[in-house]
Amino acid sequence: MSPMMPRDSDYTYMFWNHGWRGESAEGKRVMSIQTGRYACAFDTERAALLHFGVLAKKADATQALTAGNDLIYDLPAASLSWHLEADSTSYQVRGSRDTCRTKENLEALGLPLSLLDERTPGEQTRMIVSGRFVQRFDMERLCFESDSGDALPVAGRVEVTALPDYVAVTMEVTAERDVELSRLTARLKLGACETDAGEELVIWVPQEQRGSVHRDEANGAIEIAVPGTTIGCDTPLRLTFFVDAEASESCVGSEAEIRAQGIAPYSDSIPVEYDADRGLHWLSLPEVGENWDMEGNRDFMERVRLVITNSSPTTARVPLVFAKSKNVAGITGMTPMLRQVDGQPLGIPVQISKNWHSTAGKRFLYQGPWFQGYSLLTIEPETTFECELTIAYAQWGGVPAASHAQLCLIGYGGNQLWDQAAIGSYGETITYDPDVNLGRSMIDDVRPLLLEGMHEAKWGWTNNVGGGDFLVYFNERNEKQYLTRMKAFYEQYGPNLTNVHYAGVSADGKIKAHMKVSSPRCDDLSRSCHWFRYEVKEPVEFSRLAFYQLGADGYNNHQFNQMAWGDKDGLREEWTPGKGGLVYERTGLQCDGDQIWFSLHDSLPGLAHSSGFREATAAWANRGLVVRSWSARLGGKDAPVPYASVFLTDDHIASANVELSAPPDVGRLLPGDYVECEVEFLVLPICAEHYYGPNAPLRVSLETAEHSWEAVQRQAAGNQLTVTASQGTVLHGNPVTIRVDAADGAEFEIRGGVSYVPIVIVGLSAPDGYRLQLGKGNGGWTDFDQSVHGNDFWQTEYCAAQSMWTRVYNVDLGTHAGEQAFRIMRDA
Repeated sequence: MSPMMPRDSDYTYMFWNHGWRGESAEGKRVMSIQTGRYACAFDTERAALLHFGVLAKKADATQALTAGNDLIYDLPAASLSWHLEADSTSYQVRGSRDTCRTKENLEALGLPLSLLDERTPGEQTRMIVSGRFVQRFDMERLCFESDSGDALPVAGRVEVTALPDYVAVTMEVTAERDVELSRLTARLKLGACETDAGEELVIWVPQEQRGSVHRDEANGAIEIAVPGTTIGCDTPLRLTFFVDAEASESCVGSEAEIRAQGIAPYSDSIPVEYDADRGLHWLSLPEVGENWDMEGNRDFMERVRLVITNSSPTTARVPLVFAKSKNVAGITGMTPMLRQVDGQPLGIPVQISKNWHSTAGKRFLYQGPWFQGYSLLTIEPETTFECELTIAYAQWGGVPAASHAQLCLIGYGGNQLWDQAAIGSYGETITYDPDVNLGRSMIDDVRPLLLEGMHEAKWGWTNNVGGGDFLVYFNERNEKQYLTRMKAFYEQYGPNLTNVHYAGVSADGKIKAHMKVSSPRCDDLSRSCHWFRYEVKEPVEFSRLAFYQLGADGYNNHQFNQMAWGDKDGLREEWTPGKGGLVYERTGLQCDGDQIWFSLHDSLPGLAHSSGFREATAAWANRGLVVRSWSARLGGKDAPVPYASVFLTDDHIASANVELSAPPDVGRLLPGDYVECEVEFLVLPICAEHYYGPNAPLRVSLETAEHSWEAVQRQAAGNQLTVTASQGTVLHGNPVTIRVDAADGAEFEIRGGVSYVPIVIVGLSAPDGYRLQLGKGNGGWTDFDQSVHGNDFWQTEYCAAQSMWTRVYNVDLGTHAGEQAFRIMRDA
């Protein structure tokens, strides 16, 4: 294994143990951090620690994704309390301004009494950053009270930053007016600090606080204190400590020397600063807006040379943050990656976290715009490592790039996990709300690709034709069972193919759910690939059940005149659906056939719900759904074909959706039941005139399929791929996934395809030295090359669990008739 590659324990999760709406049996709102080395749980309304421990049983990211709450609650109990001294009186955090909302406290704090009636679940806990390597959240508006119940007129905010090796905790105390404080203290008590294997938790504090650390031998608690001062709005009092689970090779206080120099479009030296409160090295990248004309230079990329030297005799763990603020050009679609000095991708992930939200007339800490790309390098002793940071924007190798990012909601509202995927850099393509924190659905904003957008402009935002949903389950009392304990694993960020997993369990604990969402690099239409598997753990009585929705109950502000379904061979039925009423219009529609599809077409843009992100003059779109695979056992028996229903929705406007449903004779689910399914969520141009992209076969097909179901049927039939291999092993048909053989090569043929198709090559022994070749038809081969700037058309991923690499290409199969031969080979 290359020493700088991630380890199989280099991942992080942040999640609400009982869902964003739920509480523990003790009435606590619990937020947990889980990594490959340790885990911990916080009572967010009190900024208190409940559990903390090194994990005795190691698991990689995919295994940890579906682990239950027992993993957290079986850890040693821990405690963390916060104390302030003022005027010889001791005050302690008793809760947030939500839990402490009494008339007396609100008056003492100078807050309006109307807040007594305005509590929203988890509103003072904000998710700032989430992804592969780093999780950050804060707990705001914390109240300090004395034992007699008096409130100190200050506000506390605790921020937690978690990396695979450690967690950093900072308390910040501010006040609207000057307040004299004597002392701020954190009292921390951990349970077992050592595992059977001898791994220890080590507590670190910044250098300036080390004289104020005290251990209470009587109860084992550690007190970390800072002296007080006069505080106000702009003069906070801060206290920081770290709990480190990897003390032998710590990230905290890493002494690695980092130099960064611009290559293009700028050549300046990049400032590098160490963030002592979080243990991170920040590289502040300059703005590039004045150097980039989106329409005239869609192949624009940003490049920075990195040189990292570890002069110490021990291994250095170096967490990096590539940061932008203020004007972040291309923020809607950007894919940072690390490449070798010759431009070949290394396979080291760069987490994408960003925020473009702000509220006019208000300012919030961490509001947008900003971008932060996080990565973690392991540098051997006395070694210098050189690489290049590359940020692809609109295109990668001349084709619109795919990206998937965590999009912070601070400045917009909700403040929980929200993900945004884009094809190109022309606005969002599809968004996901795993905890449904905005109250609508898991699949939210959905926009067409390369259609005339807002203000009749190209290469920008297009109209919103969302949304959709995964498991919709109402119990026998008609209570909606939202998915809880939702974790997100960012497996691939792009730019050729994205893969992000979400996993959780229904609020009643009876159905486990695992979803995977993917977006491919392409130039024709918005195509989102969704895989899901639900497993029934206890008997389920339901009043309503949908496995998937195209158009959600709470997000379907899109009208259309016609609905149709069929299979790869053509149309089965077309009809005019009803609109609105919150009732089922059709149920029990048995969908036998190969490559089942549904079309919601003849759209009505003039009746769209109006908002700042929908415009009547911009092009509208039709929607479609293709069921690529289906396997299920329902009611204790095999369910070999999917069933569909049509529900009439009322989300701002009256409309209808399509649902994948249980067979009509299944009234309850039994343990051992499951559903596993792959679908494609399609957003299609209404007509050729609206599409300005370069894909000629799509444009030709639209000329005879305007406002028709035929556009969806073309995708269902044309992208049903037949893949065979004479060398290597076929693992999946679409995306085409091939495992190389022991000789590090593969040879395979693909039949079908109407556009760019991802080709995923797994099991490679190195990140470099491979070529994809196309068969010429006469027994010869030619190198496959889409490069614009050199080595800029494929994606590389490192799989730490297998110590192997994966490459992803996108090949336009729509330009090839019949069967196309490929081979991957390693250079001699």
